[in-house]
Amino acid sequence: MFIQNIKLKKALLGQYHLLSQAIFWLGGSPVMVISLPKAGTHLITSVLGCFPRVMLTHRHLRLPDIHDGSFPYSTPSDFRPDVARLRTYLGQIRDGQVASCHFPYSELAADVMRSAGMKIIFAIRDPRDIAISQVNYICKLERHPLHQMLLTRYSDFDERLLACVKGIEGIDKFRNSHHLTFLDKDMPSLSVRAAAFLGWLGRPDVLTVRFEDLVGARGGGDDSRKMTTISEMARHIGKSLSQPQLDELMTRSADTKSATFFSGKAYSWKKTLNQETAVLVTKELQSTIKTYGYQV
Repeated sequence: MFIQNIKLKKALLGQYHLLSQAIFWLGGSPVMVISLPKAGTHLITSVLGCFPRVMLTHRHLRLPDIHDGSFPYSTPSDFRPDVARLRTYLGQIRDGQVASCHFPYSELAADVMRSAGMKIIFAIRDPRDIAISQVNYICKLERHPLHQMLLTRYSDFDERLLACVKGIEGIDKFRNSHHLTFLDKDMPSLSVRAAAFLGWLGRPDVLTVRFEDLVGARGGGDDSRKMTTISEMARHIGKSLSQPQLDELMTRSADTKSATFFSGKAYSWKKTLNQETAVLVTKELQSTIKTYGYQV
């Protein structure tokens, strides 16, 4: 559900963050879920929220709040964290609690998270589905800085999709005073954005989770692969699951009446895009698709 009013969202999250900071007894390690936007953060945190003795903080660390302003920022690969500020934010995440961020890879950020005892999960998804999800998200969320621009500048979904894939210049001029602070003056191409996150992929201390492996049969995936992935997540964060607990978690995460149910679909681009648009998007993202381990 979207909260369209930014002041209401801030007020609700502020109260919840105060509550989460008072909880010390969950055990285990603090968890950070990292992804390119729309690559599966919500899916992974929703599943983690079903784990016993795990708490979602609903705390999302924002890049503009963490980037060291003494370093120029033009594209996501320019990200360099302010170490003191990052440590302060990480210190608010207790053992057994889950937070998230969309941080491009930074060796410095990875070192700070590791020294804070964070267990990192990196979410990836077929880039074509990331693009579709981004367009849908911006078009539905009225308070998004690019909402009106995307709806008025481009005539239909396909044009909006290709714009988000290829990149959009001058997005800073579409932001009003009530919008949150952003670093980007332009939206780089999806390939450029995805490349900035590649450093998280393959790190021995980071568990990579594919969106498609976690949606299960209801989301166009496979339940056995979902169970295996959940077991891997449990081991990574130090929360062992008995078979009954694993079975219950599988049921809860697939229950459409549950607050943690996520309705995303694997490889939705195959049904969403017409053949012409699918070919164009695939051509634009060909290198990124292969690099992230998906089929062109």
